Amino acid sequence: MLEGHAVRWVRSLSGTAASLETVALALSAPGSAEQVRDLPVQAPPNDDEEGERSIVLWFIKADKLRGCDDRVLPRFQDLQRQRPDWFVEKEITLEGACKHEYADEVLAVSHRWEQEAEPDTEGKQFMAMCVYVRGKPAIKLVWVDFSCAPQKERTPAEELVFGRTLRFVNLLFLGSRVLILCDRTYVTRFWTLLEAWISMQMATIDGLVPAPREKRRCDIVPIHHASEVTVLELEALVAGKSLDELYAMLDSPDVSVTNQNDKGQQLAKLLGLDDQVKRKMTLAVGAPRPSHGGAGVGTGADSPAPPKDKRLKRLVEQVSSGSLDAAGALADMRENESLVAIARVGGIVPLVALLTAQDPAARAEAARALRSLAINAENKVSIVQAGAIAPLVTLLKSGTDDQKEQAAGALRNLALRNAENQVLIAQAGAFAPLVTLVQSGTDGQKENAADALRCLAFKNAENQVLFAQAGAIVPLVTLVKSGTDSQKEYAADALRCLAYNNEENQFLIAQAGAIAPLVTLVQSGTDRQKDIAAGALFFLADIAENKVLIAQAGAITAPLVTLLSGTGGQKEKAAGALKNLAYNNAKNQVLIAQAGAIAPLVTLVQSGTDGQKENAAGALRNLADIAENQVLIAQAGAITAPLVTLEQSGTAREKEIAAGALRNLADIAENQVLIAQAGAISEALALLDPGDVGVPRVCQQISDLRPPPNDDEGEERIVLWFIKADKIRDCDDQKLPRFQDLQRERPDWFEEKEITSEGACAHEYADEVLAVSHRWEQPDEPDTQGKQFAAMRAYVGGKPAIKHVWVDFSCAPQKERTPAEERVFERTLRFFSLLFLGSRVLILCDRTYTTRFWTLLEAWISMQMATIDGLVPAPREKRRCDIVPIHLASEVTVSELETLVAGKSLDQLYAMLESPDIQVTNQKDKGQQLAKLLTLDDQVRPVVRKMAPLTLTLAGGAPRPSHGGAGVGMGADSPAPSKDERLQRLVEQVRNGSADAAGALADMRENESRVAIARARGIVPLVALLTAQDPAARAEAARALRSLAINAENKVSIEQAGAIAPLVTLLKSGTDDQKEQAAGALRNLAVKNAENQEKIAQAGAIAPLVTLVQSGTDGQKENAAGALRNLAFIPKNQVLIEQAGAIVPLVTLVKSGTDSQKEYAAGTLRSLAAKNAENQEKIAQAGAIAPLVTLVQSGTDRQKENAAGALRNLAEIAENKVLIAQAGAITAPLVTLLKSGTGGQKEKAAAALKNLAYNNAKNQVLIAQAGAIAPLVTLVQSGTDGQKDYAAGALQNLALHAENQVLFAQAGAIAPLVKMEQSGTDRQKDYAAGALQNLALHAENQVLIEQAGG
Repeated sequence: MLEGHAVRWVRSLSGTAASLETVALALSAPGSAEQVRDLPVQAPPNDDEEGERSIVLWFIKADKLRGCDDRVLPRFQDLQRQRPDWFVEKEITLEGACKHEYADEVLAVSHRWEQEAEPDTEGKQFMAMCVYVRGKPAIKLVWVDFSCAPQKERTPAEELVFGRTLRFVNLLFLGSRVLILCDRTYVTRFWTLLEAWISMQMATIDGLVPAPREKRRCDIVPIHHASEVTVLELEALVAGKSLDELYAMLDSPDVSVTNQNDKGQQLAKLLGLDDQVKRKMTLAVGAPRPSHGGAGVGTGADSPAPPKDKRLKRLVEQVSSGSLDAAGALADMRENESLVAIARVGGIVPLVALLTAQDPAARAEAARALRSLAINAENKVSIVQAGAIAPLVTLLKSGTDDQKEQAAGALRNLALRNAENQVLIAQAGAFAPLVTLVQSGTDGQKENAADALRCLAFKNAENQVLFAQAGAIVPLVTLVKSGTDSQKEYAADALRCLAYNNEENQFLIAQAGAIAPLVTLVQSGTDRQKDIAAGALFFLADIAENKVLIAQAGAITAPLVTLLSGTGGQKEKAAGALKNLAYNNAKNQVLIAQAGAIAPLVTLVQSGTDGQKENAAGALRNLADIAENQVLIAQAGAITAPLVTLEQSGTAREKEIAAGALRNLADIAENQVLIAQAGAISEALALLDPGDVGVPRVCQQISDLRPPPNDDEGEERIVLWFIKADKIRDCDDQKLPRFQDLQRERPDWFEEKEITSEGACAHEYADEVLAVSHRWEQPDEPDTQGKQFAAMRAYVGGKPAIKHVWVDFSCAPQKERTPAEERVFERTLRFFSLLFLGSRVLILCDRTYTTRFWTLLEAWISMQMATIDGLVPAPREKRRCDIVPIHLASEVTVSELETLVAGKSLDQLYAMLESPDIQVTNQKDKGQQLAKLLTLDDQVRPVVRKMAPLTLTLAGGAPRPSHGGAGVGMGADSPAPSKDERLQRLVEQVRNGSADAAGALADMRENESRVAIARARGIVPLVALLTAQDPAARAEAARALRSLAINAENKVSIEQAGAIAPLVTLLKSGTDDQKEQAAGALRNLAVKNAENQEKIAQAGAIAPLVTLVQSGTDGQKENAAGALRNLAFIPKNQVLIEQAGAIVPLVTLVKSGTDSQKEYAAGTLRSLAAKNAENQEKIAQAGAIAPLVTLVQSGTDRQKENAAGALRNLAEIAENKVLIAQAGAITAPLVTLLKSGTGGQKEKAAAALKNLAYNNAKNQVLIAQAGAIAPLVTLVQSGTDGQKDYAAGALQNLALHAENQVLFAQAGAIAPLVKMEQSGTDRQKDYAAGALQNLALHAENQVLIEQAGG
């Protein structure tokens, strides 16, 4: 036979069952020297949804039989060797079989094997076959099993082919003409009855049904002693049977089969056959539903046909018994109705169990079935809950080729559109093996692995990073360059997902050489490849370097512009890519216009989908940055209708982008006229997002500002931009521009500075920092005549010590703000009081200043001082403000202002500012700041206590101003609300969805306030706010609950209010701030509360907490590590946390985290190691010991204590005692803590030495040599109870060594041990008695013990 034919044959037959990278196809009999070279086995990949079931078989040419005078046909391998020209190959597909399209030219022979190794002992079968073929000249191909499929003994490759033939042989008998060679035993055999039944069926939309006699594709020829009676018996047995009736008959023990495995396999396949046929025939029209009136004569005719669920239950039971055939049958049932039904009858759990079966084929079939089931959204959840991910990842790593391919496909489907599964699959370690498959797997493995990477990276920032770190990018780029069509598609899509909103990946993908092959796909790929590749270029063009590279690769000159006329998805992606390529790149703007993009972009703006309109308008907006394009865009008719129409009636985003385009186009006078004529409204231009047009460098820096993570009891802080005072002194401008304009025009004017609550309370910025308080004279122009700036410049000129100036209009983002600028602005509002409390304040007071909310609030803060009782009015000589009258104001105006605010208490100010005659432009600002005002005292008091508990108390001289003369004027006699009334007001605002009120409650951090908030029933509405629509409200609610949960009673109330589940939801899928606050809240809820610890774990918090430890922000890592530490106090959580993969990322934090992260991570490892030998071993294996010893030696006090505690617990197992000693923990660090550490450090160090000395003679010597005995004796003598316990225990263990027994006596240990043994706690008595008993092994010590009264 020809070698090329052999290659095609093996490849086709092996299909998805291929499990060898290469196989040797032996065409000769066993032992023959004639072999062919190793041939690759590779399955054509099948799509999970609509994959075609097909097989390529070898057929004998019918003409060869017509002219043959042999007595019998030889077996396949012999015939292939002797007469290779007899054979031809043909593909049989499910669709062709259902249409019976092979019935004219292809003959399949159904016959009984007369002996096990010889089916046709007398040649009568072959003779009948030849006679039949000679009488049917239309028949061109003949298939008979013995001569057309590999027979025993088979090579591994032939075994593979034979197995796949068995799997798909039904297709042949369903689609071809069938010659039944019927002897008297034919009607008792499994295979023959099955083949005969299939030959008498027809495919319909309802599945397989008995064919009317005139439509049957079979001819029955009696041989040997059979007669027409035998033929009638056969017809009666099978002709009218339904599938379920046939199953009942074939399942009977009196239907025989040589290989019982064949029966199990084919019965299982039979149950899935209807599903395959139904799915393929759904497009058929007029498929008959034959009458079953005459059916059922013969064996099993009256057996009730099982309903579908019963049929499925039978298969599931077989799966539970380890049947790979049943698993395969379930895998072949791909209609969604079947996927749901399989889950309904409990099929998922046994399939997951089968993933770890002994039989490799069973594992592969189980993975294939789960891959199919995971297409259904609900099944994804059930499969993961059944524990499938870990064994699938194991198959991915170390399975056979087929197992790897199916496991990758299953993980792909589990991750598709399921964010939680994406996280869990990543945590299970799937990254590395998937990347390996993309790199060096079979074709099917590469395709499935690439698509799994795509699904895992889809809108998942953490996975994007992890995949890049796992080295996925280079092999994906290789597939895009030289893979199969499907591989190119999936690899390009994976790169697209990896590049989404991730600048580092965008850079790495370009570096790996992806741009050129992506451009090639855009130019000449399939429709799907074009769509996906354009989308990848869209995201890659986010960064400046890639804009250049994409243009250089020729993407603009034809491919992307051509795609603007492609399919709907292609148009949208191409427009998006051109939009990004044109952003801030003048060369590309010219190239895109020259390539003819403007006209099709205008068409999309006019009549495209929403996505097309948005991207096309964005592209036109960016192209309109240059004058030439402004003319061309107008000439293309973009203004007269499309952009103006979009700006007036599009979606919010479309309006904003269209307004930006119109604003850019309006740079030239002719376009201004056209825009006006087209009816554009000026208000729409206010929709413009400046960040979309071009954000200046410094503005981008401020947009990226992130607050440092705050400890639950720590200080608040904010980084602000200030104008350098010298720039103002040297400036002769009339007035200051708004922030964004000043940033763009004069970036060198700015400096950033951190303002902290401690610095503000100490007023430490008052010498060098000036904050300007002024009224805005118009909504968008605070200084219409420049008089404010003139006064400011004069003031700064007279104060040479001032270095930094802050004025809101020019130092904080103004409208219209980008989303990033909006975040900065909101945070500025939240913490602006720190600035006015800690700095010098210049009040530019006009006659309206005293009627405005913001100005009065700023003035009041500038006249306060921080004390241990909160904010109190500062004496005149200590005020940090200067009031300068401007416009028509006079000294009378200044006096009026001082009278209004100077002597007011916080509550009096609240009553005044709440009045409706105090005006504010944005009512939301008033609500927010009034909420914050109610908590200002609570923020100040703990900071002042921490700073200087004696110097700033009232007893130390901080004035308590007289209010006798205060309050003249507005609101002077308004009653100040009590604290509980104040809180009730805030709680009511929280009920109404106020993020500001929740934030205010979060800022009240004294325990008295936490109790009061609970008393005011604030917990339930805060829990309700965790699920509010407003993302900021959810974050603030979590922050408030985090603070409240520090109180022990509140922990219980918060859990009873149902907070845990929504907090876990925020942990999984919230914004960065929500995740951090939720982790902090769960951390505090778990502190010293075993019930909460258990409930938090049950709610599924552990996995997302581990994810945050691994790849979160600094604040998320710290809070998540702290939460895991607290959860690990109960044993079952220790196990769950380790299983979730927490140990390695925690060790990483101990090594290289921030100080807080190191502290919490060490504490968590300590908790995980407590009385858990398995965790103790794994923590050591993860490399924790050396960094823990480093912390003991040179960490902060809390780090030292936690690290010593961790070493104590790790030292419970023998291996770790050795490792800890080898890491140098004994020789200095632990003994040093024992001598001079804090109380907690001494206790933990003594406990660690106690465990290190237990049953380890070398450590006993080392500890004594390091000088530990004397400080241990000191602790026994005068330590706390905990210190005494562990020190006595350490001495007991050390005293087992003879050398140490002498040293103990010399260190004076005996007397305090005798005293402890007589009067200590029960535990201390036990340790002391043990130590004395060990010491008494030395004769001299016996005397000393007796003398001490022991």
